[in-house]
Amino acid sequence: MFHMPRHMAATDGSELPPFYQHLRDGFTALGARVAVVHRDMDALQTGPTGPDFNFVHNGRIARAGLLNIGLAYMYPFWYVDPKGVFADSSLTDLAFDPAQTPQKPAARMFARLQARLKDTRISRYAQPEEVAQFPTGAIAVFLQDWSDPVERARHMTARDMLETVIANAGGRSVIVKPHPRVSGLETFEILDWLARDHPQIIARRRMCMTFWPRLSCRCPSPRRCRLKVWSTAYPRLFLVAPIFTTAPKLCKRPLRFRRHWTAP
Repeated sequence: MFHMPRHMAATDGSELPPFYQHLRDGFTALGARVAVVHRDMDALQTGPTGPDFNFVHNGRIARAGLLNIGLAYMYPFWYVDPKGVFADSSLTDLAFDPAQTPQKPAARMFARLQARLKDTRISRYAQPEEVAQFPTGAIAVFLQDWSDPVERARHMTARDMLETVIANAGGRSVIVKPHPRVSGLETFEILDWLARDHPQIIARRRMCMTFWPRLSCRCPSPRRCRLKVWSTAYPRLFLVAPIFTTAPKLCKRPLRFRRHWTAP
């Protein structure tokens, strides 16, 4: 059984994403019966009963006979997980070891992704055609807006994080970009607060692909809540995300985030 959100839950499977269509076709070819139902997370926590095997879109259910499915951010890559997706994934139980990554295949895949996405200016969402210019050394903050998985993952509010960044910017420009599909009040309240109390902050409603001419990423420590991204066009651009899944004990309060803030 495929447990899908309402906009994907047509019983004939006509609204399934391509990945699920491939799964359905493969199971059908093996003689299995595939049904598409509306995802009821509360019912899934206590059930279901019976012999069915269940796939839950963006689920967070850990139980026998069930796997959660999520998009690995970029199409067409998906993953299945026995615990959940995003910050609920079983990956949060593991420590990232870059030495375990085959370097040559990883470099080839990275080059393909750059050629397909960055070089052709393709994003998950519609982007402006014009090229925007930003101050050198700026700090970019990408807001996620409120959602159920974001709320479960983060250890401070977006405003707490942004207040900490502004207070510790050290004279550097701060760029704030709301999520392209923003729909909740949180982001709009933050933008109103910035316009009223911090007019020096640069707010961008859409992603600018010029952030990504050539990227080199490094996570200094799995217990530090920071991610540095260097760019040849914008040297020493410092990106901050509001979800610190790698440091749940370290960054539960803005004060601790400030303590571990280190400008590049």
